[in-house]
Amino acid sequence: MLLFVVLMYVYPLKFLFALLFSNGMYNNHGHLTAMITDKQQPTLMFVYHLGYAAIYSLFLLMYLHAQKKATELQLTPPELFETNSFIIINLFNAMLGITGMLLVAFLPSPYKGATGVIYIVIPLIYTVLFTIRGRQSRKLFGGIIEKPS
Repeated sequence: MLLFVVLMYVYPLKFLFALLFSNGMYNNHGHLTAMITDKQQPTLMFVYHLGYAAIYSLFLLMYLHAQKKATELQLTPPELFETNSFIIINLFNAMLGITGMLLVAFLPSPYKGATGVIYIVIPLIYTVLFTIRGRQSRKLFGGIIEKPS
């Protein structure tokens, strides 16, 4: 399922990056032509947000499954702690994609194409979350934890 979602997500992502780095124009036999119209931008952004939310939702479900099967997988307390950290981060990312879809649905037309700017919060959230979880981990488990060989 994850492979299917990623493959279906790659082409719109490739198109989005080509659009961003070519000023929205392409060369059609010597004539510059717009790659996308203003009316198509909301659809592109909705598909991008949908793919982002779907990928991180699948990661979230995989980590929740691992957490549920922790005893069968013989996860150590530090591994379970890390699993919980990734559940939080994947939930955040899935919600970010859903937020993008809601913005596309409810913002006025001129702003729908710019909803991708919400992803600028990712580095901030990752920094805050992993700083907090790192401190908690060091408090609970000490320094760097390695499995014995």
